[in-house]
Amino acid sequence: MEHRVAVKEEEEQRFKAFREKAQEQRQKIYTMKATQDDFTPESVEQEIISKQEKLTEENLSKMDAKSQASRASKKSKTSKKAKPAWATTEKQLEDEKEAEIDDLLEFAYELDYDKYMDDFEVRQVFSIIKDRVKEIKEDRDWKNKVVEEWNENVPAEP
Repeated sequence: MEHRVAVKEEEEQRFKAFREKAQEQRQKIYTMKATQDDFTPESVEQEIISKQEKLTEENLSKMDAKSQASRASKKSKTSKKAKPAWATTEKQLEDEKEAEIDDLLEFAYELDYDKYMDDFEVRQVFSIIKDRVKEIKEDRDWKNKVVEEWNENVPAEP
């Protein structure tokens, strides 16, 4: 019982830290938009390039240490033999679900959102998606056009 309470408190702390980090990032974006009227893709790309870490021995060793630590923790979790579903008790099922939730929360907490958002290719994909959504929102007859486009691209059946 105490273990569940401790796990729940830890989850709540992680979730709170995650929300605070997300709020901090949103605030940075709002202030950046407010202070920079000439917000262009080129200026964003230059800023991203200037903030990227250099490939040095120190940075590579940090990344290697992190990946080894995460692999070790995953090995210890998966080393236990799993019982078939029919042989597990309700408590074991509940514990497995809690462990899976913990893994997902840990993944979300350790996810370096900035790393992916700073990637130029990811930004390009998001830009394309945003443009397409704008296009669809502006067009009143978007459903019929999407169907027509889909039908044009599907090869004709013999």
